[in-house]
Amino acid sequence: DEEDAPAELLVIASSGGLSLGEYTPDDSGHVELTVSTGNLGPGDHTLTLKVVDSDSASATATDDFSVVESAVPQVEIIYPTADDVLCATVSTLLEALIDDEDDDEAALVASWDSDLQPGLASDLPVGADGTLTTEVVMTVPGVHVLTLTVEDPQGVQGQAEVTVTVDALDECNIA
Repeated sequence: DEEDAPAELLVIASSGGLSLGEYTPDDSGHVELTVSTGNLGPGDHTLTLKVVDSDSASATATDDFSVVESAVPQVEIIYPTADDVLCATVSTLLEALIDDEDDDEAALVASWDSDLQPGLASDLPVGADGTLTTEVVMTVPGVHVLTLTVEDPQGVQGQAEVTVTVDALDECNIA
């Protein structure tokens, strides 16, 4: 709009008569919309953006999109189990079973984190049978909350947690 600065314009978003909010562009004229699809339901929709200037003149643009339902991946940690004691600096095998009713398990990506040692393992492929195994080395002694996060191709995430203790190597009973 030649007469109004971008920040003086009003952008009204809607889909099928449902209001998706009103937004103000930034100084460069960009608008970032964050829309919850929960009110739209699965299926095809049309996003309508109406821009109104200070004289109430308006212009409209539309774009078609689809909302796809996606089930949350189900995550079960097999090992370690709650209250297990692991040894610092010793390789530990982490195991889990993953199930996703919408996607092939091989299309899922997993990562392990710890509240005391973030980024244990990332971008891990899940086996076609839903198994996930990876070896990690815990280096920080203490009580850890291990979190396994699994993400499907639509970005839907499932998680599971387990609390374990990691002892310093000189405190471990290694048989």
